[in-house]
Amino acid sequence: MKALHWSLVLTLVVAGCATAPRPVGHPIAQEVRFTGEHYDLSQVDIIPRAIYQKQPIYPYAYRRAGIIGEVVVEFIVDADGAVQQAQVRQATSQEFGDAVIAAVSKWRFTPAMKDGQPVAVAMQVPITFSYSDD
Repeated sequence: MKALHWSLVLTLVVAGCATAPRPVGHPIAQEVRFTGEHYDLSQVDIIPRAIYQKQPIYPYAYRRAGIIGEVVVEFIVDADGAVQQAQVRQATSQEFGDAVIAAVSKWRFTPAMKDGQPVAVAMQVPITFSYSDD
């Protein structure tokens, strides 16, 4: 069954960076495994809707050095709308991944619905760290 993934690109903008953007080395990628019963987004009648999304903190040293990056995070939105089991799927660095996990773990959603009942569902979100000179 083809998975449908809800996707949000969150771009963090930091003013006043004088250097050209450059990616950081040593990207990380790992397989994500969840425990417990949950559905794929394609299996539910109503997908979760974000009601609170804390922005990740751009790691200071990376922001100061003009380093940009991206993280793909996967997590479960439980039947109460809370994020559970947030895990980094891919990241340009561990520091970006850690910042995203800290923020995403505090996000809240309306729960997914299946047959009129709230259910847990797996989600995947890419988050981009970048800046502008504006």
